[in-house]
Order: sequence, then structure tokens, then C-alpha cells
Amino acid sequence: MILKEFEGERLFWYRFLKTKFLIIISNNNTEIKYVTEDGQILRIDYNKDPQETPHILNNLEQIKHLQWVGEYGKNLKKVGDWIAIWKGQQLKNVGGKYSEEGKKIGFWVELTSNYMEQSLVYEAGEYVDDQRRGKWKYLFKDYEIGGGNYNKKGIKNENWIELSKSFQSDKQVTYNGKYRNGKKIGIWVECLRMNGYQSFQVIGGGYYDNEGKELKIGSWVELIDFGINKQVTFNGQYNNGYKIGRWNILSSDYSYDQTKKIGGGCYNERGLKNGKWVEFDDHSASESYITYCGEYKNGQKVGLWNLYWNNDIYTYQLSGGGCYEIKKGGLKNGKWIESSDNFEKFRQIIYNGVYKDGKKMGKWDIFWRESKENDFLLIGGGSYNEIEFGKKEGKWKELSVTFSKQSQIIFDGQYKNNQKIGRWNTYFSRNEEQFNQIGGGDYNYENGLKQGKWVDLFDNFREDSQVTYNGEYKNGQRVGRWDIYYRETLGENFEWIGGGSYDLKEGGIKKGKWIELSDTFQDWSLLIYQGEYQNGRKVGKWEEKKRDFYAFSKRFLKTKENVYEY
Repeated sequence: MILKEFEGERLFWYRFLKTKFLIIISNNNTEIKYVTEDGQILRIDYNKDPQETPHILNNLEQIKHLQWVGEYGKNLKKVGDWIAIWKGQQLKNVGGKYSEEGKKIGFWVELTSNYMEQSLVYEAGEYVDDQRRGKWKYLFKDYEIGGGNYNKKGIKNENWIELSKSFQSDKQVTYNGKYRNGKKIGIWVECLRMNGYQSFQVIGGGYYDNEGKELKIGSWVELIDFGINKQVTFNGQYNNGYKIGRWNILSSDYSYDQTKKIGGGCYNERGLKNGKWVEFDDHSASESYITYCGEYKNGQKVGLWNLYWNNDIYTYQLSGGGCYEIKKGGLKNGKWIESSDNFEKFRQIIYNGVYKDGKKMGKWDIFWRESKENDFLLIGGGSYNEIEFGKKEGKWKELSVTFSKQSQIIFDGQYKNNQKIGRWNTYFSRNEEQFNQIGGGDYNYENGLKQGKWVDLFDNFREDSQVTYNGEYKNGQRVGRWDIYYRETLGENFEWIGGGSYDLKEGGIKKGKWIELSDTFQDWSLLIYQGEYQNGRKVGKWEEKKRDFYAFSKRFLKTKENVYEY
């Protein structure tokens, strides 16, 4: 069995938050399980041909919502036409044909690796004997937005416009340049626009060597991060693929047409960081970012590193950071104060504890404050094993990835050998009240997966979107009937609002009649969908219904109807 931990992104009210998930691959390569940090199996894929390397998904949205449907031949290879299903619906004109030998042939429309609701981008072109040939296009909202040519060997050649891995509808980044036999050469420029109504603006780029070694040379401007009002770039010089000399981190503010230096440092002639550095934490938001300030010696962090939070105008030291030991290979050691992933203006969470040889040990506390005007309050924490460092042990109180003023959610329970076991309760605080239990359930003592009856929270749960899912798990998968309940912001009781059934025999997929909520369901947008599933796909008539939050009647009224063919 192979275990791989991945870092992905989950969408929470138009903001992507960093989160982790686990991929478990069986020894014979026939089964791939995708498991969340909280012990739910999102999907199980089966590899029909054990001789073939299994295709691994690392996009959380695709793990949850994408299925490819088609037939297998006698040799266990994919054959004939294959189509893509997204959230139970067939994607129009997406897919293509496999030969009897299981090779892609003819015209195909495929999803980009970053495909999700915020990035509905397709790749379209011809396959010959499983190799891409000729002109391939990137399509976004039915418009060509990029692409280029593959030669007879299936290698990129000539002029290309490529999309960034984090391409989204409101953050569109492209790379424009030339390939020679699959290697980038000459000038490449980086372009950005915030939406489809703007023109692309050149924001960065530089040169690759012309010998086909794909080495960066000369002056470069590289995009690190960008948001609604800002972009952060890394600016400096390359020599034969190595960064050399002074590199600066610059923040450009669109609102004030200003650019300021927020970090950087120097590289030696071998491309290693040296001397004093201010580094940008790419887990924080570009609108209110985290920087670490300290010293490098031959590419290793040494001594004290301080932690700073940078608001729109000011820089604040968070009384954070800690020490790196050169004798330990530049690993963290001793007392540390760290910022959480997704740290931002209204999600200020820090962790306080001790490192030993680069791993956490002993007691760690979690602190939170609503804004810079408030003091940090102790709100959670627990202990790491003092023999096997880095493994959680005993009682823990953890914060949700979405924790903020409007979404104060805490999980309380026990760890054993870094695995959740037994009863875990979910608590929620609203309107600055005390924390009250709102959900929870049990974890299997053997494998740490959810088991038995559970009350889960809506992915977008917050004060104005209080929705729970009530049902049963079996070995981490939802089974049988699940009901959906909703409570208004100031309401006392939850009301039943929807639900449906899961079929364990078919891998925990939805079946039969369902009432589902829209992804943005909230007090001011009470939207549901009602219809039927067959083998995980929507079939027949589905009705869209809406309820007015201020209306006396609590009935949902039909606003639209769609018909799905199987």
C-alpha cells in the first residue's frame, strides 16, 4: 500500500483555501482511495489493468465531481467513445474515442488539470496513436484563449500561449512564447487579466537560452501571487538557469498605482540564498500577506527568523517566528510561533509550540484574534508525541480550515498515532456567543475513517449559511439515507430542507430521488434542485426552486426546469 499526502485547494465563498488530503494506492495498483483530513472517503477509483500506471487526480474539485464513463475491451483497455460527467451532468461535447488497443484517436476535448467551477477550461485537438498532433486549442467559455502546435512526435513546437496552473475566471494568467522540440527558447512573457472583459497586460517574463537547454538567462520578472487589488512578483537575474545576485519581491497595488518592495535577498554564484532575506509566505493572501525575515548561509536558514503580517498600509510583527539550527541541517528547533495557512485580515490564527529536529513535539496552542485591534485568544491546541515527533497524540481541539469571525467552527476529540479515533464533536459560535455543539460522530479505531451516524457541516457553513448533513458512514463512505437541515442566522431550530440516498455497492454514489442545495445556498439565496439520480448521474426532469427569505410562506417555488438524458 502506498500513501501520498497532497495539498489542494477548496473553495469557500469565492476564496480558495489550502487544505490537505490523502491518496491510498493498493499494492497491485488496482484501487485508489481519496481521503479527506477528517476521515471521509471522497471517491474510490479502480484500475482495470494492473500493468498500467493508475491515473492519479490531485485536483480536489475533480476528485469530488468528475467521472469518465465508457467501456472496457477484452484486454481491459478503454475502447470506443468516452464521456465526462461533472456534478452528475454530462459535459457537452467533452470526450473522445479509444482504439481497440486502448489508445486515444481522432478529435478529443479534454479538461485541463485545473478544471473546476472557477476554471472551466478545455483542451481540444487531434490524437494519433495516443499522441497529440497538430493544432491544439485552450477553450474558455467557448472562446479560444490559447494553444499551439504539436509535431509528428507529439512534442510542442513553434509559438504557444499556455495557461497558468492556477488559471481562474477572475485571475487569468498566460505564458506566451516559442518551443523548439519541446523546449522553451527565446523570450517568454507572462500576461494577466482579472476577467474576460479586460485585455491581457504583460506583467512579467524573460529569456530562455536558444540552445534548447531550456535554461533561464538574464533579467526575469516572475509572478508569485495576485489578488483583486494586488500582484506580487519576484524580480532579478538568471545565469544559465541559476538565480544570481539581488532578487526583490515587489507588490503592485492597482488601486493606488503603486509598487513597493516587500522582500527579497541575494543568491550566490551557485544559485544558493545567502545573507539576510525577507521571504513571502505563499500560503497567505496577497491582500494581507505574511513575511519571514532572517538569514541564509549557503542555501540553509540559520538563526532567528521573525514573522510579520503586512496589511494594506502597515507591517506588524506578530511576536512570531523561531530558530533554525545550522548543525541540524537548517531545521526548525526550539520554541516557535507560526501563522496558519490561509492567514489573512479576518482569519488571524497562529500556532505556538516547540520543534525538535524539524518536527513538532509536546504541547502546541492555537490562538485567534478577530482583527489587529484585538488580543490573541487561546482557542485550541493539543500535543504531539514526544518520542515519535510530528505525530498528534491524545486530546485535541482543532479549528476548521474555514475558521473566521463568520465561521467559528471547532472540532474536539482524540488522536492516537496521528489518527483521529473515537468520538469527535463539532462546535459553532455565532453572534459572539459561547461555542455550542452542532455536529460530530465517531472515527474507526483501526483506520481513522468515519463510522456510524454523523452530523456533517455544509462545505460553505457560516452564520448566514447554517446547513448540516445527517446520515451514516461505513468505512469512510456515506451510505443509505442522508437528510439536509437548515437554520436561519438568528433562528433557534433546524428545519428539514432536502436530502437523498447513497448506494454503497456502487462506491457511495447518489441514487434515486434527491433534493440538493446550490453551492452558494445562504439566507439571501435559498436555492435548491430536485430530481433523480441513476448510477451517480442526473436523469429526467430536474426542477430549480427558490424561497424568498423575507416571505411569510416557507414554500420553495419552481423557477426553472432542466431535462437530463442518460
